[in-house]
Amino acid sequence: YTGTTTTEGVLLIEDKPIVIKISKVDINSKEELDGAELRIVDKNGKDVVPGWTSDKKKPHEVEVKNFKPGEVYTLVETTAPHGYEVAEKTTFTVDETGKVTYTGTTTTEGVLLVEDKPTSISVSKVDIANGAELEGALIQIIDSNGKVFEQWVSAKQPHVITGLTTGEVYTLREVVAPKGYKVTTDTKFVLNADGTVDAGRSTVVMNAAGVILIRDEADGNGGGGGGGGNNPGGGGDKPNNPDKKTVKTGDENNMMLFAIMGMISVAVAGFGGVELLRRRKKSK
Repeated sequence: YTGTTTTEGVLLIEDKPIVIKISKVDINSKEELDGAELRIVDKNGKDVVPGWTSDKKKPHEVEVKNFKPGEVYTLVETTAPHGYEVAEKTTFTVDETGKVTYTGTTTTEGVLLVEDKPTSISVSKVDIANGAELEGALIQIIDSNGKVFEQWVSAKQPHVITGLTTGEVYTLREVVAPKGYKVTTDTKFVLNADGTVDAGRSTVVMNAAGVILIRDEADGNGGGGGGGGNNPGGGGDKPNNPDKKTVKTGDENNMMLFAIMGMISVAVAGFGGVELLRRRKKSK
């Protein structure tokens, strides 16, 4: 025989198992991704095969023998890799010959691709009164460990941030406000598995398009800076008569004392002079 036989001389007709190859990739680069949790369920939502974690080194293989011909199965991503949204569900069927028909994307080699998009949000810095975009604010996104994930200076259009992890609590902070505006308070946000903002766990404000808004209030100085005190724009209070010198009561008393002492000194000197002349005349 040209085939394989057993020790008893039985000719074996060996079939190679038909497998479904499933690869977890970035939707843009098509690079393999680690860390996605995946499972295949039947029409009743029960697991058909054990769930697995994606490995970027190779596609995951599932044998077709686990599936009934003609039945619809669903490939579900329960957890996406860090920085990605959970992919949409993919369905497939297997016929009697083992041929697999997918609703998702496949490679030329027949590998089923589970394509993940990086998470993406937009943040806009606006005037709270009229909604106009504000330039010049320094803004940060801080992760749950207190590390700055990204920072930028606001411009005339919303800023786009990608790669945030779903389920993590982030803080949105304005470090420096535009000139003429007050620094606003911190807000927090969490992304759902599909990359949308979880309104129930977030304190950010969004517009109808889903853009997160950081709303600033004018500081009331009209951008001109402040002087403070009772001298607006001048840098504090000024004395009413800055050049006028005043004399204290203690100084007046001292001057009177000096005058009296001077008069006594003159009197004593005068008396001494008269006495000296009288003595000189008597001696002659």
